[in-house]
This record gives sequence, C-alpha cells and structure tokens, in this order.
Amino acid sequence: MTIKHLFTLTPQELDVIQQVNEKLQRAEVADIQREKIVSSEIGVMIKADTLGSYEALLGEIQKVVPPEISVSFFAGGAGEVTEVDIKNISSAKHAFIVGFHTKVKKGALDLAVRFNVEVRMFDIIYEAIDWVKAEFQKLVPKKIVREELGKLLVLKTFGSSSAGRLIGGRVREGRVVSDARFEIMRQGESVGQGSIASLQKNRIPVRELSSGEEGGLLVHAPKSIEERDILVFFYEREA
Repeated sequence: MTIKHLFTLTPQELDVIQQVNEKLQRAEVADIQREKIVSSEIGVMIKADTLGSYEALLGEIQKVVPPEISVSFFAGGAGEVTEVDIKNISSAKHAFIVGFHTKVKKGALDLAVRFNVEVRMFDIIYEAIDWVKAEFQKLVPKKIVREELGKLLVLKTFGSSSAGRLIGGRVREGRVVSDARFEIMRQGESVGQGSIASLQKNRIPVRELSSGEEGGLLVHAPKSIEERDILVFFYEREA
C-alpha cells in the first residue's frame, strides 16, 4: 500500500491498521522476553489468592534480590499453581514458585518434581519473603579469600618421580604449612601453583617450618620448579 493510498482510507480502516501494528509490536516484545527466559539462570514466579496480594509479595521479593545475582520474574498472578506454570518456569536452571494463600492444582506437583521446580506455599507473607531470601543467598557466588602464610626460597631440586618433585629450601618469612598450597614465583612472575605431599625437617616429617628453618618438600606441581624460585604459601577460604 502506497502513501497516496493511505490518505484515501476511512478512519475505521486506519484504526484496523493501527491495531495490527500494535499486535506485531507486542509479538516482537514477547519474542524478546521468551529469549531472555530461555537463558535464565534463576527464575521466580509468584501466585496468590488475589491480584493485590500478588503485587505486594512480588514487590517485596524484588527488594531482596542480592546484587550479585540476576533473577527473572516469570508471569504469575492470582490463582492456583497449574501445570502450565510449571512448564513456563522450567526453562530456568533454578526455578522457584512461591504461592501465597493459594493451592497447587492436581498434577502440578508431580510435574514440578519432574522438571526440578521448587514449589512452596505460604500463609504469612514475611515467611515467604524470608524463605526466598535464603534461597537467593544460596545462589550468590562464593568469594574466595587468600591468606598468605609465608615464603620459601628453593635452594636445591632433586628431580621428580610418580610420587612428586623433591626440593630443598629455606623459609624466608612467615611459615610453611604441610596442607597449604603455593604459588611458584620466578623473577617476580607467577609460573604456576602446587601443593605439598610431604614436609620434612632433618628427614623427620613435620607439620610446618618457621622463618629461617630449612627443610625438604615433596610437592605436586604441573610446572617445573627451579633453584632460586620463591614459593609463596597460602590458604584459600570462602569469605
């Protein structure tokens, strides 16, 4: 249809064209939303007895989403939890349906187990919020904190075997502990990491060496260790 023809259309015909355009735009938005849902890691759906309860609970749960994670809120609303709800949210890796003053329809629970969707019903709004908040916290990526213990100067290397690599060294600062990991530093650059299989002092197994002490270490390390390397020993723990 040309621009010239548009000016000859009646108001009713123009309304029809406008409605068609709006439907096409809504369809495009829906397609984009579906694409986002497919790639969702964490999905939440709220079902409640009334629309007012649904909106209130949805608003409160959105407030407790930790900044470290991204949550997709699937379309819920007023009514019981149905099999369609389960199927809609099952695309999320971690899927939660929170019901408030409502029920789960027959067959939906079995489908939830099949699709690994967590469904919880609540009668008190703050209990629902607390439960969701706790589930969110479980999904927050753990931060790993490194605690440096000490540094050892490699004085001698004695070759390697299937049991590990044998080296001798002196603790320059701090301490060396038998269950710690280490970073291999060569000329100020990290060249790899490793762990201790056995720690000895005067050929006697010990748990640790202190600053100034010398000892022998049987270590596991994918990279070779050379004389004059510095081994930086550390623990890693979740913050």
